[in-house]
Amino acid sequence: MTCHRGEEFKCAQRVSAYIDEIADWMASNRLMLNPSKTDLLWCSMTGHPDGVTLTPRGVSVEPSCLVRNLGVSLDEELTLTTHVNLLVGWCYGQLWSIRSCRRAVTRSAAVMMVNSFIVSRIDYCNSLLAACSQQQLDKLQRVLNCAARVIYGGR
Repeated sequence: MTCHRGEEFKCAQRVSAYIDEIADWMASNRLMLNPSKTDLLWCSMTGHPDGVTLTPRGVSVEPSCLVRNLGVSLDEELTLTTHVNLLVGWCYGQLWSIRSCRRAVTRSAAVMMVNSFIVSRIDYCNSLLAACSQQQLDKLQRVLNCAARVIYGGR
């Protein structure tokens, strides 16, 4: 659905009506939509409109600058910068833990830990990373390089 400047309020009303229709369908199928757990991410080329809220089922939903869905952090501009930064930080924390016990485990065990904790996390939803900038991809590559150094004991 495309909304131009000045039409944001009409657009928000239509989206609220659609959410109400979905809630009705869910109720008829013994499911429940919880509007208090609903996030609104307003993605627009013209910027974030002030004062636009959704009101599904009478509950006001304010726009957020960042939402998480299935472990992926999305911002208003869909740049994935926040997602990559959080992912890199989490991976370095895991690598620190693996490095602290590296001398006590075999190389194959270290490979298994890196694959389980680091590579699987980077691979999760990796098709989204096609839209990332080279700078963001370089951050992820540095994590993988660090993981290789942890496994093989290099600098």
